[in-house]
Amino acid sequence: MPLRREGETNRPSPEKTAPSQIRSRKDWGILLVDDHALVRFGLREFLELYGWHVLGEAADLATARSLAAAHQPKILLLDLSLGSENSLDLLRPPAPWRGPPPRVILFSMFLTAETIDEAQALGVTGFITKSAPLEHLLAALRAVTAGKTYLSPDIRSHLKARQSPRKRLPPREEEVFQLLGQGFRLTEIADQLALSVKTVDTYVGRLCRDLGFDSRKALIRHAIERHQKRF
Repeated sequence: MPLRREGETNRPSPEKTAPSQIRSRKDWGILLVDDHALVRFGLREFLELYGWHVLGEAADLATARSLAAAHQPKILLLDLSLGSENSLDLLRPPAPWRGPPPRVILFSMFLTAETIDEAQALGVTGFITKSAPLEHLLAALRAVTAGKTYLSPDIRSHLKARQSPRKRLPPREEEVFQLLGQGFRLTEIADQLALSVKTVDTYVGRLCRDLGFDSRKALIRHAIERHQKRF
């Protein structure tokens, strides 16, 4: 989730919220779990701006377990990867909750269908990518506190494309798609196909259009997944 830099004004406008709604939000204590201090700082500032109460922050599983046991948060906002640790392990037995488990929102640079399935089995109901606009975090919070599941639009489009049979591509687009799946950068693809970087970039744009992706990152993730399934 991109954080606002100094001078930027494109963050969501503060919602006009009744005092009773603000009090209700403060009842939903949040525990932030992310191994980057700057990300935690930005998220905390943003959440508190919108009336949410952040109980604490953790950069690793041990601290997260300790804070969860002490404060019994009602919402967990989890970064999937905590260095070498997987934050989903926080949700496995023995759980630190004394009462009903918290609502959980999982975020990461990249969420595969397999990870989402695993997380849902552990009780996660909110899913957003770190590249998503901050409005998606607010939408996820509204959904999970209402007992609903939330997947940000970029994740939904990725899953839809993954489940659909891939249409037949023109030969050159197919070559670019396969090389993207192998992890090559645009400059490397241009060298391999004896094309200019601008031409390769045009093919990538066509691939997004033809395969129904709203971002190049989502297209590349899809290409990599397709390649991995073949080998």
